[in-house]
Amino acid sequence: MLHQVGLLLLTAAAQQGALESHRLPPPVYQVTMEVTVNPEDRTLRGREVLRWQNTASQPTDELQFHLYLNAFANDRSTFFRESGGSLRNIGMPKDGWGFIVVDGIKTADGHDLKPTEEFLQPDDGNPDDRTVVRYRLPAPLAPGETVALEIHFHGRLPRVFARNGIHRDFILAAQW
Repeated sequence: MLHQVGLLLLTAAAQQGALESHRLPPPVYQVTMEVTVNPEDRTLRGREVLRWQNTASQPTDELQFHLYLNAFANDRSTFFRESGGSLRNIGMPKDGWGFIVVDGIKTADGHDLKPTEEFLQPDDGNPDDRTVVRYRLPAPLAPGETVALEIHFHGRLPRVFARNGIHRDFILAAQW
C-alpha cells in the first residue's frame, strides 16, 4: 500500500513538472455572449463580442462562421438530408424547427460587415443549406493581427434534437 501511494505522489509530481514546462499558447479567440432565451416559444436574442487573431501564415480578407442552428431550419438542410430526417429513429416534429439569423455584424471601428454576408455550401453545394456564412473584412487581416466584432442575432431553438433544443424546462444549447 505504501508503495502505491508513493508511486501516485511521484506520478503527480512528474505530471506537475510536465504541465509547467508545456504552457498553453494564448487563445486564438475570445467570446463574450449575452443571450436571452424565452422557453415558451423557444426564441433567443443575443449579442456577442468576438476577438479573433489570425494565426495563419497568410493574410485573410474574410471570416467564416458555422450557424449550427440553421441545420434545424427545415428538412432541406444538409444535416437533415444526410440524417434522413431523424436521429436515433426520432424525427423532427412539425413545430420543432429552429434557426439563427445574424441581425448585425460590425467591426470595433464601425465597419458594417452584414452587406457582405454570403452563405456557402462547402460540403455538397446544397443551395438550401445556410449553416456556413462568410463575411468580407474591409481590409486584409495580416498574420498576428486581431479583429474585434460585435454581433447581434436572433433565432429559435429546435425541439431537443442532436445537441440542441428545448423540451419543457430542459434547455440544451450547444455549438451556437
